[in-house]
Amino acid sequence: MAKRTFLVTDATKGIGLAISKRLAAAGYDVVGIAREPLSSFPGTLVSVDLSDDKASVEAFAELAQRHSFDGVVNNAGVGKL
Repeated sequence: MAKRTFLVTDATKGIGLAISKRLAAAGYDVVGIAREPLSSFPGTLVSVDLSDDKASVEAFAELAQRHSFDGVVNNAGVGKL
């Protein structure tokens, strides 16, 4: 059976990082998207600002060509005042 892969947004801090670490510890491949890089991230990390619509679409399109995701954790939130 192939290893399952999960995509986690806002993956380098707080809840997103905790989820990424937990998935990796359980044996899953983790692909994270985050604004800030993190050298100790437990998987593949793509640096992109998800508040930038064009950059987000391009990043997701590129990831979809390289990975098949079994699940997505949409942890990113964008607030505009």
